[in-house]
Amino acid sequence: MSGISAIISYTNKPIINELLESLYCIQHRGPNGYGIVYGDEDNLSVIKREGLLHPNDFRNITDNPTICLGKVINKSIDNVKDIQPTINHSITTMRKFSKKTYVMINDINQPNINDSFKSLIENLHNYDSVNINLIVKVLSGISIRGNTIIYIIGIGLIVFRDIYGTRPLIIGERNKRYLISSESISLDHLDYAILSYILPGEAYIFSDKGLITKGNYCKDTLYKPSVYEWLYISNNNSYIDNVSVLETRINICNRLSAKINKKIHNKKMDYIVPFPNTLTLTKVLSNDLNIPYREIIIKKDFTFIKDKPLYNIIGYLKNRTILLIIILESELIDIDSMLFIIRELNKRGVKEIIIGSPIIDEFYKNKLNKLNNCSVIHLGKDELCNSIREINYNVEELSNVF
Repeated sequence: MSGISAIISYTNKPIINELLESLYCIQHRGPNGYGIVYGDEDNLSVIKREGLLHPNDFRNITDNPTICLGKVINKSIDNVKDIQPTINHSITTMRKFSKKTYVMINDINQPNINDSFKSLIENLHNYDSVNINLIVKVLSGISIRGNTIIYIIGIGLIVFRDIYGTRPLIIGERNKRYLISSESISLDHLDYAILSYILPGEAYIFSDKGLITKGNYCKDTLYKPSVYEWLYISNNNSYIDNVSVLETRINICNRLSAKINKKIHNKKMDYIVPFPNTLTLTKVLSNDLNIPYREIIIKKDFTFIKDKPLYNIIGYLKNRTILLIIILESELIDIDSMLFIIRELNKRGVKEIIIGSPIIDEFYKNKLNKLNNCSVIHLGKDELCNSIREINYNVEELSNVF
């Protein structure tokens, strides 16, 4: 999971603070580290850090860049140098295009991504100039998941979305400045007018000269967005492909609450409890099911601490029956942490734990159903897909890409 933003300006107005604000808006997508590249066609500078965004990194920038790219990431960092944006100054080819500096960011953590970009850039180097027709031709032969932004000095900004629409991507415009971001909330915050929700298989070029062109590099697209964008990742106030994230989540909750109500019948539930990443889902379900809402599971930190529990359990829970709402997927919570939470709840005398989840890994389901006082109620894959499709009718399938 990660988030990306880029701004290209055709004016002399400063844009570095707008990049900072844009990244702040999507920092929930990547609190573990960030990288930015800024400058113009004569010079590019790089900042990479672990942890949350630090305003001082931006305050110390005194020049006035015309291009800024940034990424926030949500994964453990072994070497801060590995954080994107990736910048390359040393490409050598036989053409006039040779030795062009390029910068790239991509919003899915995937193996061999740099090899894919190297292949893409080398293909571009086989031509004397770059236009949208060439981009379409080259991209049609390369498979890259997620959204990608590439800046090539002397050429401009190249933006494209994968053929599945795995992650959202949106373009906004304000006074001849263009913002490309993972979420529409960035545009709303900075008062950028929406220019376009980039479609699956669509590419844009923002040239250094101010020319903007677009094209489709794949006609046989399959709209298969990540289910976690709808459940967890995207901000409630964002829109994905012009569809409200909050409205979609409410519809998912309506489906799940109907299933839970049917399963528990008239059983008295004392509390409905959110896991830290299901606050919105749980509040909607609390209202639907008329069960009192309580926050009793507290996450200690964004950062994983080996061999130390990440969660605290608070509150008086003896002889209580609770409905715990959690997204049971290994990228969000590992099975050891899940079992730790169950044990801690039992230590506090919880009578029964019913887990409600809009999606579940079968491994988790089998493990949890073997526990004496624990049961799981969840939506099936088709039920979940249909609940999203009722709001966003363009969805064909859902992917599990995190």
